[in-house]
Amino acid sequence: MIVNGKLLRQRREQLGVSQGQLAEGICHQSLVSRLEKSNHITSMTILQNICARLQINVSTVVTLKDQEHMPLNVIRELINSNELLRADAYLQSKRFKRQLPEFALPEYHLLKGKIALGLERFAEAMQHLQLALGDVGHHQHQLLIEIFTEMGATWLLQKEIVNATECLERAKAIIRSLSDAQVETMKVVIAHTYRRQAELYVSVGNAKKSLHRIKEAMALLPADNVFHEMLALQQLRFQCAEILKSDDDKKEALVLAYAAAKFSKDQRLNDIVKNYQDVLWKQKI
Repeated sequence: MIVNGKLLRQRREQLGVSQGQLAEGICHQSLVSRLEKSNHITSMTILQNICARLQINVSTVVTLKDQEHMPLNVIRELINSNELLRADAYLQSKRFKRQLPEFALPEYHLLKGKIALGLERFAEAMQHLQLALGDVGHHQHQLLIEIFTEMGATWLLQKEIVNATECLERAKAIIRSLSDAQVETMKVVIAHTYRRQAELYVSVGNAKKSLHRIKEAMALLPADNVFHEMLALQQLRFQCAEILKSDDDKKEALVLAYAAAKFSKDQRLNDIVKNYQDVLWKQKI
């Protein structure tokens, strides 16, 4: 059958897992290598085991009707769509956690931390982020960036500026160490870090630096499937533009936020921007 070998490789690299580690107990390492390069595999059983270990749905690489588990990438999608309570309900399952391979535990705790942060349970968020940091490998760059970013955001929402700055700078240092190829696979993650830094800058009164970081984040985002991040960036951009009294940035921020919500077809986002057209018209900006 034909599969998306590139997607499998990207997910493996995201987790910082070698081909040998992925293959252990499932198949020979050379099969994983061929799968990533040739996009072809004959055994559905092997593919299912590989996808389960990578915590992705088989349906993301081939068509399969029945899925018996809720992998972590689906939990990520729920979190990114702000469906925090639903994501939390899945992660509360003891059976869910028992089924996870050991190397997926850092991501599990990261996602638990993201959910707790979104629900403003700050102590719980930091507890899970600390557990994630304790389990993560030094080679798992994406997870490290995400962990330090969420730690920074947790401190920031508690107005602990020094701690927030330190965590976000550690995330930024890892980003600076990445190769161009690694950056290419982590653009959305890096953009999110930049947004958190922008929030930090505006909180200390540096709207100009915040606006610069927002524009860097926007340049990294793909054109679709990240509408919640786009909207959050444009709302922050509008806030900065008001401080800087930049009508052009205010107008563009409202227009792009409105467009992101409409293209998303997400009613919750549309509810957020439903008054934006009126604001543009009344203020004539």
